[in-house]
Amino acid sequence: MKKSTLILIMMIVIAGMSAFASAAEFKKTKVAVVDFQENGAFDVKDVGKIVAEWFTTALVNTGRFDVIERRLLQQILEEQKMGVTGLIDPRSASQLGKVLGVKTVVSGTVQSYDGVSEINVRLLNVETGSIITAESFKGGSASSLNKLVNEAAAKIIRHFPLQGYVVKRSTGKVTVDLGSSAGVRTGMQFKVYTEGAPLKHPKTGEVLSVETIDKGTLRVTGLRENTSDSVIINEACPSCIKAGQLVSAILLEDEQDNTAAHEDALPAAVSKESGRQKNPDNGIVVAESKPAQETAAVKGTYRTLAAHDSDVTAMSVSPNGLLVASADKDGQIDLRDTSSWATLITLHDPANTNTIQALAFSGDSKLLAAAGKSDKVVIWDVATRQPAYTLTLDDSVTSLAFYPAGNSIAIGTTEDRIMIWNYKSNKTITIKTENEVRAVAVSPDGKLIGSGGRDKKVTLWSSADSSKVRSMSGHSDDVTALLFSPGGKQVISAGSDKRIIVWETGNGSRKLDLTGHEDDIAALGISKDGHRLASSESRRGGGMLFVWDLKNGREQKRIKLSQKAYSMVLTADGRFALTGTDKQVLVYAIE
Repeated sequence: MKKSTLILIMMIVIAGMSAFASAAEFKKTKVAVVDFQENGAFDVKDVGKIVAEWFTTALVNTGRFDVIERRLLQQILEEQKMGVTGLIDPRSASQLGKVLGVKTVVSGTVQSYDGVSEINVRLLNVETGSIITAESFKGGSASSLNKLVNEAAAKIIRHFPLQGYVVKRSTGKVTVDLGSSAGVRTGMQFKVYTEGAPLKHPKTGEVLSVETIDKGTLRVTGLRENTSDSVIINEACPSCIKAGQLVSAILLEDEQDNTAAHEDALPAAVSKESGRQKNPDNGIVVAESKPAQETAAVKGTYRTLAAHDSDVTAMSVSPNGLLVASADKDGQIDLRDTSSWATLITLHDPANTNTIQALAFSGDSKLLAAAGKSDKVVIWDVATRQPAYTLTLDDSVTSLAFYPAGNSIAIGTTEDRIMIWNYKSNKTITIKTENEVRAVAVSPDGKLIGSGGRDKKVTLWSSADSSKVRSMSGHSDDVTALLFSPGGKQVISAGSDKRIIVWETGNGSRKLDLTGHEDDIAALGISKDGHRLASSESRRGGGMLFVWDLKNGREQKRIKLSQKAYSMVLTADGRFALTGTDKQVLVYAIE
């Protein structure tokens, strides 16, 4: 063989190996971690910088993030004269993102008080200026800070971003690099895509976003700890989905839109699912629950938590999933850790021994609002355990819902009105309703307020001007519980007519009717991914708790409650339902 021919072959092989290596270099999410702000006294200097360094290491070790090297970060900040530290605001994050070329900024505070160490973390999307998630972690001493950082990093990885890559495609199966440890579940759907050219403003030249090129959709069929197997639901072209492409989890309501679009092209007999029937007159999907003997009943509780001295009348789970609050007829509030179920804090105003009927956490999980049969709405600062804001009313409060951003809370009352209270400015706006309000909810984008009550309707109101957007009729008795889906495309109501209705927020149409309860439905809970709904009825001696799959409206589980449930919540991960009973909080395992 001639020397020139050998050299040519070697060049071709090397080029092929380079191309293979390039294809294997998956793109990571680019992140910047700024120094944490210090509050309180610490034995060690520069704790905020140390915590930021630990965060950087923890994120790098996952292999899923491209984290800006800290010395380079400090150099750039000094050159740009940007003194960035602590819980920075979205505007500062956006500026920082442009300078560093990152999509996400991690910021926060580290605090020390009363022998407790606390880390608060905030993730900001620099392109949209929105807060992706806010998490809070507490430990017993400063020596536990490293452990808290690892817990916080694990939480960040689990909840944001739930994005990964196609690592292998074979006949009939696609493998992605996300598994059960990242929160993936069987049946979850992923969008497969690549990134194209940056989209620039035609006049300013500013990069607004990056073009995404859809390649197809996957549905998870098998799980391992760090990977999952999927089938292809649709594909933009033959063999479009390939190793190295990006995947991103799809919210449940988007999954349903995607599935519906493809079912339209199928014959009616193929698109119908067992146990799911459509009424041809109105298109509503009616899901009848299975008889009790056909569903696996869960006997007993996972945990029995005894703490209150009277009936537990209200409950709430913090948005970060770390805390659950329960309140009783005597005005006492307990805050528990959802990992150990231990009571962390007890809040009680000695001047108020009235029944608390409503609890709600703020979006950052730092504030807890409580109200009921007293003449006050009290917003507690969870960290200081002190009332931060108080509003005096002339009527009883039935329900509470914080706005996702800003400083306002919606208050449902027995006097035919909703009050919007800006607790920072102490100003209120009143929305007049047709009858007593028994449930309120605020959409994830903060643009809509939902209400339901004795008028048997679900009404949507505009947050901008308090005008009525639409009323939706379908219940034959009082509406007792209301919530929005995590993506805001649906609003879910339940009532004394023993029925649950899933409504389309955009046009007010009914998407699902869930039936099976034999008594008044007292509460609803939804998982953070929007896949799982829990509903409980309040009946003397017990009643039932139902778990529903919102993807198809089917009943997943039916749990016989051992005691009457005055209140109920579902943990953010959808694994546990907690009911408030006579002096106890009962924890039921869903999975």
